[in-house]
Amino acid sequence: MTNQRAHDAINPSKVEFVDNYLLGLLAGYDVPIGDSRFSFGIELQANMHFGDQGFYEIVVPVVLRYYPEESWWDAFDSFSFGLGGSHYSEISNVEREKYGESRRDLVYWFLEAEFATRNADETIFARIHHRSNAFDTLEPNGGSNAFVVGFRRAF
Repeated sequence: MTNQRAHDAINPSKVEFVDNYLLGLLAGYDVPIGDSRFSFGIELQANMHFGDQGFYEIVVPVVLRYYPEESWWDAFDSFSFGLGGSHYSEISNVEREKYGESRRDLVYWFLEAEFATRNADETIFARIHHRSNAFDTLEPNGGSNAFVVGFRRAF
């Protein structure tokens, strides 16, 4: 995980990592949107956070995914954005240290790039896992970011 706001976390010259990690499982379902290159779906995540602090997280985002017709890189499969809610079993010390306070329930979003493997039913993805108070929509202020790498299997 990082100790910055989202725009600083993706800047290599500003990113600062903290001793907090997450490991999770996710299940998702999506359907194509007509004949377009888009799909719409929902995801359920169960994540364990560990390192300086241990707790669990439940995340439920809706997902919009785009499959390019021709990619600049053969391995690139899709790009997606998810938006929903995140629930921590306890308030995060990483968020408290950054904002002075936080809360267990925050707004969640992710940006993801998915890459094909040799097996058509398996992909690898990289995403930014972000939770925040959505520009002061929720009080008190709080939030965190993590870089996630995962393996996905269709079933």
